[in-house]
Amino acid sequence: PGYWLTIFVTQAISYLTLFVLGQDYIGVSHKPLDVLINLLLLNGLTPTAANNSIVRGGWFVGSVVLLYLLFPLLYKIYTIRSAWWNNHRCFLFPLGSLAIGTFILLSIHWIAPTFFFEKKGFLYNSFVNQLPCFALGFSLFELHKNQTKVRCSLIKALVFLAVTIVLFTSNWTYKWMLYPTTFGI
Repeated sequence: PGYWLTIFVTQAISYLTLFVLGQDYIGVSHKPLDVLINLLLLNGLTPTAANNSIVRGGWFVGSVVLLYLLFPLLYKIYTIRSAWWNNHRCFLFPLGSLAIGTFILLSIHWIAPTFFFEKKGFLYNSFVNQLPCFALGFSLFELHKNQTKVRCSLIKALVFLAVTIVLFTSNWTYKWMLYPTTFGI
């Protein structure tokens, strides 16, 4: 309800500035389909203006709602009763979701190359790209719950930090696919 109220207030302010000042002051989309996509909380699935131009940061609300709707299914997958899976799921669950998400995003990019590879565009904001970070949360919760100590030497931490800095400062087109998971780690 708070998000829906924010959509209403943002649209009202945008229309007022448009009609009173005669200019689009805050850059909000007024397309009915974009507003509807946000009202239905599906903005994490669409690369249109609905993704982030109805409410700034609204993509996050849409993605989080979708993740929590999928939570029972993800939990069922995570808790499959298999000795092998139980021994490897903390590593494989986030890695597998990263691989699946990357495959989906690269497939879309292959079909439509200019679809969403711009800085902080749909690639970063998409639900599919946020899924590995959510999956990482399952693993981190299990490690915390079982009070498992993760050994991480200072050298490993410094190497990871160096790789992260290089990634963030690089001009590599696909780096936005790694941001959410890297931030999670």
